[in-house]
Amino acid sequence: MKLFLFSVIVIMCMTIVGCTNQATNNPPQIAPMSLSAPQQEIVDLISRTGQEILLFEYSGTFTSMEVWVDVYHYGELVGTFAKLHKFGNSTESLTDGQLAIVIHNHNRDEFTWTMTSGGASVSSQTWVASNDHMARGFGPITEAVPIISGEEIILYVSRFTTGSALNTHGDLQYYLQNPEILAHYTYVHLIKARFSTN
Repeated sequence: MKLFLFSVIVIMCMTIVGCTNQATNNPPQIAPMSLSAPQQEIVDLISRTGQEILLFEYSGTFTSMEVWVDVYHYGELVGTFAKLHKFGNSTESLTDGQLAIVIHNHNRDEFTWTMTSGGASVSSQTWVASNDHMARGFGPITEAVPIISGEEIILYVSRFTTGSALNTHGDLQYYLQNPEILAHYTYVHLIKARFSTN
């Protein structure tokens, strides 16, 4: 019930925020949503301890959109969570839309994800890490990323290690091009998206 209510609040927040990317002549892209000070206050009001709210906007027209979380353990994929798959149709177009992702960090080692776009919403079961005392480095994309039909995009990376170092890469797409890097971390959460035009 709490996840449902929170999803409703996020949908209301996205409605209030509104779409700010109205450019139609630019190549398709996805970017963090630019918020005014009052809009950021709304997001801060609905945020709770242990939650991250990520708001994105995308431009372009698509036949389908997928958003999901892949969890890796020392470079091996161990699960896919909260997969949101939307199809455009005659009544709802996937054109110049918005995406909200809420990461619920119940304690240091338990996570769930909720994804919402255009009235569709999905929440995952709780994922629990099997290691204690892990350091964590995390963050979303900070600039626009081009959308190429059928190709994966990383929107957010969360890296965990029981070691002593967390290397940082500014371009999150680096992890798609160099997946061997994932083996350096105890766990990695990658929030990915894929848009298709056919």
